[in-house]
Amino acid sequence: MSEINASEQHSMIAAYITEVLAKLLKVQPVSIDATVPFDHLGLDSADAFRMMGSLNQRFATDLEPTVLYEHPTVAQLATFLGGQLAQ
Repeated sequence: MSEINASEQHSMIAAYITEVLAKLLKVQPVSIDATVPFDHLGLDSADAFRMMGSLNQRFATDLEPTVLYEHPTVAQLATFLGGQLAQ
């Protein structure tokens, strides 16, 4: 992802997070507000594990599901993951 700028990277990461979250919650991606906490959207602990598994696989990371509670919105998580990928 080094060929794109930070803003584009953030947008791509946020879009992927939104896609995964929408599938888990069985909603349309457009219905997910990037600033609403995951638990308010209906994400439970089992789905948090599934979501983190998908993100770890896609971005070749090894992050724990607790990351979702430390960065509890799509926007915050995308910023965090962007920082992790830049390292």
